[in-house]
Amino acid sequence: MYLKAAPGRVIRDPVFLDLLPPEGRDVPDSPYWQKRREDGDVVFATPPEEPAAASEHDTQSRAD
Repeated sequence: MYLKAAPGRVIRDPVFLDLLPPEGRDVPDSPYWQKRREDGDVVFATPPEEPAAASEHDTQSRAD
């Protein structure tokens, strides 16, 4: 699940031992994160879009 800190909150990630980034992070659905959600410390977030994969046409080398 993808979560980010609720406004005004700073949350430590117990796996990475750092702060949850402002844009959020994909985290396991564990009791730790469930408790953070129940307490209102984190909220669901939308993951950033992955850059589109290069099309086959763009990746072919040109022989011109």
